[in-house]
Amino acid sequence: MDLNGGIYKDENDDFEFPSNIRQIGCIDDRIKVYMEDYVYTYLYQYAKASGGSEKLGVLVGRHFMQDDCDIVIISGAIQGQYTANENGGQVFTDETWNYVNEQMKVYFKGLEVVGWVHALSGYGAFLMAKDEEMHKMYFTKPYQQLFVIDAEDKMDRLFSLNSSGSGMREVLGYFIYYDKNRDMQEYMLENSFVKPKENININLNPKINVNDFDNRKEETFEDNQKKYNERIDAAKKIRSVLKEREEKVAARTRARYRALTGVCGMLCFFCFIMGIGLINSSERINRLETEVVSVKTKYTDISEQIQNSAVASVFAGQQSSIPKQEDIEEEPKEEQENTTENETEVETKETFEEDEKSIPASYTIKSGDSLTYISTKFYGDINMVDEIMKANNMSDPDKIVVGKKIILP
Repeated sequence: MDLNGGIYKDENDDFEFPSNIRQIGCIDDRIKVYMEDYVYTYLYQYAKASGGSEKLGVLVGRHFMQDDCDIVIISGAIQGQYTANENGGQVFTDETWNYVNEQMKVYFKGLEVVGWVHALSGYGAFLMAKDEEMHKMYFTKPYQQLFVIDAEDKMDRLFSLNSSGSGMREVLGYFIYYDKNRDMQEYMLENSFVKPKENININLNPKINVNDFDNRKEETFEDNQKKYNERIDAAKKIRSVLKEREEKVAARTRARYRALTGVCGMLCFFCFIMGIGLINSSERINRLETEVVSVKTKYTDISEQIQNSAVASVFAGQQSSIPKQEDIEEEPKEEQENTTENETEVETKETFEEDEKSIPASYTIKSGDSLTYISTKFYGDINMVDEIMKANNMSDPDKIVVGKKIILP
């Protein structure tokens, strides 16, 4: 199976570059593709005749380089006969390639395989994954083209391998050229899909008179060219509609992106404000803790001052109750000593009994009280604070509750 058509390419055969051309799409700097008008027309007829089913075909022509640019001349097309349905799509078989080689020997001598055709109906002229796989399998030359046709929507596109050969890219545009293509004329007559007009007598014998066919072409060339122009204009309109749809989709995408950006910006702003609020709250909490510690320190100082004042008052009262030396009358020494001892014992006993009677079993805490104050009030000093805490299972002398009754040991 010779995909490159080596035995059919005649290097000594002179080729004139097409002059009567019409541009389709844009100019591609990497590759320039010229498709003969009869080939273009026949491919659309082939696609329409499929009745909406998938069809394959092979493109034949020539290839050469000019100023580091690939030039591809497509001057023939061969039907993809004997293809097989595989995984929901048509694929080339060995019988297909045998048929292609036989047709090239008869109609397209001196040419080579420069690509293939995939005709669809109602799916659009888009590249599918299976197209790329089949192209990489059978058409490995960088200049070999894939021509996708949607006959129902009148759309077509060209694809070729990218510079690295890892994938495929769309060719930006191509050229339709007009020429007396006798080889393609003969193949079209032998494999025609359109019945000839009644007023035109065409000999369908394989031994066709090419001059008669050329005369028919000259007579209908203007009409055909008008139809081609209408078809090309329709393709341009379809492309413009698709481009307008793509622009609308892109505009909606940009609008959504801007809206999302605005929402994200607002969220960031709110997070920034909340962060500042948290920082301020932290500072206020720190100041409050500092003020609480300061109040506690002042309260401790005031308690100590009250305790010292109470102790000083008690001491002053005791000093005032002691009689002065000059007020004491002289008594006999022995009577004075006995009297002093008896008075001391009685006084101590009375004081002890009086103290026991003056200390209650419990005490209800009032506003402004503290353990220091309670110890001083009932015991005369602050030494009983720990005993009071132990008797009431208290761990902090500053944590007392107004109205709570505590036990006095």
